[in-house]
Amino acid sequence: MRTFVRCGKLFDGLGDAWTTAATVVVEDGKVSFVGASGAAPHPDADAGDLVLDYAKYCVIPGLIDLHTHLAYGNAKSEENIDIYAPMEFRALRGLFFSQQVLAAGYTSICSPGDAGRISLSVRNAINAGLFHGPRVMAAGPYITSRQGLADWYPSWIGTPETGVGHLVRSLDESIEEVRRQVERRRVDCIKIAMDGRRMKRDDGEFTGRVHATRDHCHRGRGPPPRAEGHRPCARPRGRPFAARARWTSSSMPSCMDEEGLAGRRQSLRHRANADLPPPTSTSPSPRTRPGPGRRAASQERVRHRLQGPAARRDAGVPLLPGTDSGFALTPYGEWHAKELMICAKHLGMTNAQALRSATSRPRSSSISAAA
Repeated sequence: MRTFVRCGKLFDGLGDAWTTAATVVVEDGKVSFVGASGAAPHPDADAGDLVLDYAKYCVIPGLIDLHTHLAYGNAKSEENIDIYAPMEFRALRGLFFSQQVLAAGYTSICSPGDAGRISLSVRNAINAGLFHGPRVMAAGPYITSRQGLADWYPSWIGTPETGVGHLVRSLDESIEEVRRQVERRRVDCIKIAMDGRRMKRDDGEFTGRVHATRDHCHRGRGPPPRAEGHRPCARPRGRPFAARARWTSSSMPSCMDEEGLAGRRQSLRHRANADLPPPTSTSPSPRTRPGPGRRAASQERVRHRLQGPAARRDAGVPLLPGTDSGFALTPYGEWHAKELMICAKHLGMTNAQALRSATSRPRSSSISAAA
């Protein structure tokens, strides 16, 4: 049995043009024809072929977001993410939000790190056919260090077991955690977040730990199953961390300079997430009523955040959608399309380029191969 989709207009994600009066044919779960309706095969009613009439609508491929945290629950703070809800509820909530993402047109997402096995369980439940949902490429907890991104609680609290980060204190612990996530948790990718807002120094111990962890993901060491082939994705805030070229994907390298851009240009495998700021962060909130100084500071942060993606695009680094959905300002199912609008408005992309960044470009990249 085949499924015929009649399209008023069709954007295939490969070029800039829309095709009018087009047809998509799906057979055995795979697209067998895309093109003008006049050249399409004819449906066979006796064979049970199904015809879906969307002649009044525009049809596009399923979209891809490389940065959606299913376990965050539209959080307002780190405590909302890590403490206030039990893991079981967070997993059920993550499944619910994954379906909201699917309803928004995003059929593939990467969930780069959360507590326990939340995104992994959502992925497994969808793959087993228990629930409808997008394809999920899932990571385990962040691998973080002291003053790293996920080490955000005071020292007298520490890193909770229910938190999104796994704190490593040495090179051996870093490599052991990669092995554990690959062998025991069967992750699709490894989230490395070892620098933080204030770490700018390129000290030897920290840098050695970062790159040994990254290289272990790429090459693999020790007894099988090895870490080889697992995609390391990073959130590099500090300059030395952002400057290294061998990350498969990175998000929010807000301190990237010319050295970092040069490294990106040398890496054919690297893809960068846009991670654009929500415009609401520049608007006064009726609840908080920030003064002029607060609004000016917010606008400056947005300007700075927009400079990073623009510089990466100008440097020739493929820029892919990565909304960081899961926070109160970037809610599931709502922020994804808005990021594409900002790409067109503020980064100089055409509408077609923005759509391709969420369709054909991530499909051809190494990070989305497992998604």
